[in-house]
Amino acid sequence: MHSPDRPVHPPRLPSLRWRRLWNDVSAEQFWIFYRKRISLRKAAKQCNVSYPTLFRYVKKHKNDSDALLEGQKLTPNYDVNKTFTDDQEAALKAYIKDCALKFYGLSSKDVRRVAYQMATINDIKYPDTWKKEEMAGKEWLRSFKSRHPDLSMKKPEASHYADGTIVSPTLKNTAEIVSFFDDLFDCVNGASLYHKNNKGKPLRQAVTEKSPHHAFWNDAILKLSKIRFIDGNGRETTVPSLKNWIITLNSYKRVWQFFKTNNIKVMRPRYFNSDPVENFFGQVRAYNFRNNDPDCHTFLCTFRSLLITRFIKFHSDGYNCEEDSGEQLLKLQNLFATTATAENAIESGSPDSSDYQRFRPESIQGSAGQERLRVHSRAYTTGWVMRKILRKINCRTCEESLTSPETKSIHNWISFREFKSIKAKKLTYPSEYAVRLFGKIIEEANINLETNPQQQDLIKNIKSKIKSNQSMFDFLNCESHRNIVTEYFLEYTLRLTVFNWCNIINKILKGTDVSRLANNELPAMQLKAFNKYKTKLKNKRLNK
Repeated sequence: MHSPDRPVHPPRLPSLRWRRLWNDVSAEQFWIFYRKRISLRKAAKQCNVSYPTLFRYVKKHKNDSDALLEGQKLTPNYDVNKTFTDDQEAALKAYIKDCALKFYGLSSKDVRRVAYQMATINDIKYPDTWKKEEMAGKEWLRSFKSRHPDLSMKKPEASHYADGTIVSPTLKNTAEIVSFFDDLFDCVNGASLYHKNNKGKPLRQAVTEKSPHHAFWNDAILKLSKIRFIDGNGRETTVPSLKNWIITLNSYKRVWQFFKTNNIKVMRPRYFNSDPVENFFGQVRAYNFRNNDPDCHTFLCTFRSLLITRFIKFHSDGYNCEEDSGEQLLKLQNLFATTATAENAIESGSPDSSDYQRFRPESIQGSAGQERLRVHSRAYTTGWVMRKILRKINCRTCEESLTSPETKSIHNWISFREFKSIKAKKLTYPSEYAVRLFGKIIEEANINLETNPQQQDLIKNIKSKIKSNQSMFDFLNCESHRNIVTEYFLEYTLRLTVFNWCNIINKILKGTDVSRLANNELPAMQLKAFNKYKTKLKNKRLNK
């Protein structure tokens, strides 16, 4: 059937061109005609061969004797353009079969690469295109397969491991589900707008109108709703994470619609994650080796201790978390100093921003509140130094000089870290004299580090200056261990101070600590490091 408005074309006729091929019969007839001195045109007509073809072969061998001429086969010599000899092709064929027997089946491209390597190693002349592509050409492969039709070159299936062991029939399904969940985690952890930062994964970037997240979310919700878990008895079980994943993806879709409504063109799913909260409560269970079922009192003590720890060390290398660029919103002094002052400011109802500024810890340098914070932090660190010293020296007199028999106000931070479900105190509470000496040592060390940090024997020179004032160590009542305690005290304190000073400078030079500091708050060396970082950053941008 065809439309009446459409023209009807006649069927296509077969091509009238045909190739006149030589065979043994036609060749034998030609030599009979040739010996009888029959003209070439007439012989070509009698042998059913093209005259120009016959003329070309006779011209090529006209100087040969009749005996040699009769021995010539009047057929094309295709071996002239062959890259490999018959023996070399046989060796290549054996190699391909050997790979197949060892479960390394070679695909067509693999065979072409092997042929190129074989030609290169054996100094065999090959076309220039082989060198450019580092593999043999498609025409060579076609000719090679035509000469060896018993070879099969297909992409090998993942049916065996390298040692010949048969793989599980569910291997492909496992790979697909792992790849799916990898993409699933990527789609909720994107933050960068640039492809170079997403590690080659398009779902690792921020969500935009044209990003692939929207199609993937719809597809992932459909797949998650169809996934079923079967236990060892063959019964279907419920896994809450699947339902929660669907809720999460639907929530992201609604949040994106809200963003679009408010003309927000970029959404960064990574900033919505709740890993910090999950990790924090996970540490509660791991606190004190094993704390899976804490009571209210134990949980309160653990919560306080971990809160102090997280303020002191924001990031930790031991956590199973991917590195991010997040920064602390609060500092440790906010936890202790601003609670009461901020509440008073709120209760007063004063909208004046200057009232808030007066309560900020950064704006009350040198005040009594800031000095109290400084004393608390020094007491906390001094307790660590005293603990190190008392582990080296087992002396009751030294312990009475370095520690305090009762808990005082300067020990608040230490008591917050104490695990109260344990009756005996495990932490060291330094004496007021030890805290005062610790403060003088770090002040002297910071002065030397700010003025001349590159000097040789830095710690040795600082020790000499401090030891010149022997009155600083009068509170040490043990004459037997006075010198060794003094040496340990200086050694631990100075190493801690120098390490902390260098760590701060390195962070500024690296650019990981500059966002929380203002230029007018930086000491001289830190300001110098900050200016060097800005110069480095400027040069890096110009070189892009």
